[in-house]
Amino acid sequence: QKTRIRPAMKPVNDLSKLRNLGAKSAKMLAKTGICTAQDLRQLGAVQAYLRVIESGSKPSLNLL
Repeated sequence: QKTRIRPAMKPVNDLSKLRNLGAKSAKMLAKTGICTAQDLRQLGAVQAYLRVIESGSKPSLNLL
């Protein structure tokens, strides 16, 4: 049997293309200056969530 090798996945930089992150959440994050997946990774989910709250948006816990 031949072993199939999966191609390396490209990192996702567009927030709207992240799995489990909808357009509304991406919009709330962008409003706070978090515009790429890399921005989100560097900041972390909790800090990003706090920024969204501070911006006046009312995210659900699903954003975490």
